[in-house]
Amino acid sequence: MGGVFHAQQCAEKYLKAILVAKGQAFPKTHDLAALSDLCDQNGVIIPISQDLLQRLTAYAVQVRYPGDDPIPDEARAALKTAQTVRNFARKLLGLIS
Repeated sequence: MGGVFHAQQCAEKYLKAILVAKGQAFPKTHDLAALSDLCDQNGVIIPISQDLLQRLTAYAVQVRYPGDDPIPDEARAALKTAQTVRNFARKLLGLIS
């Protein structure tokens, strides 16, 4: 289960990095869709559906409660979403070409 938590954290931190780069303050939140909306309001459209971001958001809290581990397909989907956010953000921030 820890892997999906880390996938959520990865996406969250990169979305927040984009907002910092844009000089935009953001609330204390784990809500990836809300952070994506803030990015959009600042001219950066995140190439991930709100639905996928909401699914990944759930892992920020769900990891704290035992017994509801994701199935391998869910874990793979979470990782793929985080990787897409990461790759997009790193390119936008000039960390990769």
